[in-house]
Amino acid sequence: MKIIISFMLFSILTSCIQQGSQLEQAISQSGDNHVELEKVLLHYSANQSDSLKLKAAKFLIENMPGHYSILSDELSNYKQHLLQYDAYLKAPAHIRAMFDVYPYQASLVKLLHPKKVEDIKIIKADYLIDNIDKAFLHWEGPWGKHLTFEEFCETLLPYRVDIEPLSNWRDSLSSEFTTTMNWLSHVDEYAYSPYQACQVINDTLYKSTNYANHIFHGFRHSLISQNAKDWNCVQYVYGAQYVMRDLGIPVHIDYIPQYGVRGSRHYWNSVLHYTGRSYPFQGYNSGPERSLNPHNGIIKVFRQSYARNKYWVSEKARGEPIPPFFENPFVKDVSHEYQRTFNIKVDLTHESVEKRQFAYLCVFNNEKWVPIHFGRIKKNSVVFENVGTGVVCVAGYWINEEVVPASYPFLIKSTGELSYLCPDKNQIQSIRLKRKYPLVNWINRNSDRLVGAKIEASHNSTFIPSVEVSSISENAYSNYADHYIPYSEKYRYWRIRIPGSKASIAELQFFSDNDSIPLNGRFFASPKEIEFEQKKAALSDLDKLTSVEIRDWLAIDFGLPVSISRIHYLPLTDDNNIVPGETYELLISDDKEFNSLGIKVAEHSYIDFDSVPVNGLYWIRNHTKGREERIFTFEKNRVVFR
Repeated sequence: MKIIISFMLFSILTSCIQQGSQLEQAISQSGDNHVELEKVLLHYSANQSDSLKLKAAKFLIENMPGHYSILSDELSNYKQHLLQYDAYLKAPAHIRAMFDVYPYQASLVKLLHPKKVEDIKIIKADYLIDNIDKAFLHWEGPWGKHLTFEEFCETLLPYRVDIEPLSNWRDSLSSEFTTTMNWLSHVDEYAYSPYQACQVINDTLYKSTNYANHIFHGFRHSLISQNAKDWNCVQYVYGAQYVMRDLGIPVHIDYIPQYGVRGSRHYWNSVLHYTGRSYPFQGYNSGPERSLNPHNGIIKVFRQSYARNKYWVSEKARGEPIPPFFENPFVKDVSHEYQRTFNIKVDLTHESVEKRQFAYLCVFNNEKWVPIHFGRIKKNSVVFENVGTGVVCVAGYWINEEVVPASYPFLIKSTGELSYLCPDKNQIQSIRLKRKYPLVNWINRNSDRLVGAKIEASHNSTFIPSVEVSSISENAYSNYADHYIPYSEKYRYWRIRIPGSKASIAELQFFSDNDSIPLNGRFFASPKEIEFEQKKAALSDLDKLTSVEIRDWLAIDFGLPVSISRIHYLPLTDDNNIVPGETYELLISDDKEFNSLGIKVAEHSYIDFDSVPVNGLYWIRNHTKGREERIFTFEKNRVVFR
């Protein structure tokens, strides 16, 4: 009888695992753990009604090689440290989950002897079966039933999010949202809409961050350099993914490895609606469709996947060194979901010193070219597929752990055409620079908010009565500005009344007549400014990056009546304007590198460079201080940061 049963089991496994198949290759890498994987296949082969679960099990096992956890003494110490922290033990499960996985996104470089533990060699049958069964219940639920099998496999089925240790996380998070889930199920507008459910749950998550910021304010560990209030997009999207998956809401993790016009990456979530469209949102922060700024240059967008991408460069470039970003094959290109894209053909005008099959599409990260996409080289050219527009790029070879330009820089125009930036040394021009980095709205809006501010004077600290002597009509655009007052009467108290809800001021000085030395006085503010006394030193500390936020009015007491002829002020700024006395260098991309066009000390709030070749890609550097610098083109007598 045992022989018959064994033969039947062998026959079932043989029918499941075809020789040479991806499934057979995966199991062959499992070592002694093949027994656990075969248990899963046998479990779902017993009944025809489980055929779809068997297919799901095969999907997980086929793509399991390459998925792993990281273990180390430092991570074990971190976990023990958490367990001794009373606030952690009392925190909601989804907040604990974020603290659990935090080091796996932020601290791997700090680990001395990390150990990679591959899922394929340690995962247990009971664990995999439990995950599959629970995922199928969610697929049948109100927010997952619209999913195709392929969509289900990438949103609700996976048992892990990234490289965190395997855990029994399913059903540990959803219990905290029982009240919200019951409410959702009774509201017809939300009951079957993944979009609406996602928004409601994410709003709940957002409110919980205040709690997390409070209880973890004093938590410290060598693997965590930030408080919860300083967490960034990476921590939040993984936490949101856990919660949404446990609630049966189909959510992805999407990301930009490098923005096209600024020096950073970005991660966010997207919810897959029954319309077939994925709506982006920022986990624990913004609702659907409010997490991306397209002006930052989203030339390539990728989606984290469980399935291995067979067409990824790590799967094709055998024996050829590739950039670290491309070593992870669990990724899907979804650039076309976020923008109009093109396949672009780039001429490789610079030969490689080493033989290469692949070239890389690279964007500038404020310091160097960073590869974000790849293409196979064919006859001194390369085609990069599914690429966005409006960004300056360069094609590059990956040699000795760095990018070596393979082409001249080029701008990808809105039509998909390329405009190469080849300097013409036979034509020269003069360039005037006022900034070294793009002026963004959240900085400049403080300058906007000061436009219309009233300058008032009084003999009484209550400003009853007071006289309006002037108003600010000019926009400082985050730079120092002088406001002149054609008024000769003397008053002890002077103030600036903010026209709107609030404005931030970094520096503030008052001058009388033609004096070059500011008058001394004591700053005070409206009773609405609760923390003003603790922060008012920022107004006169000569530090441009410190500021005071004013919601009503800001005043100064000179001790005796004085006349004011000029107010010198600086709105909140990023300190990226050209500053007199600081040293700047202008560079131009010429051949394979940036070469200097000269070094100067600024004498004004702008700086001029002469004899500059036209049609170049330029880079202004501050050798005195600061890190934010940006490449630019010069078009129609204007700097255009790229």
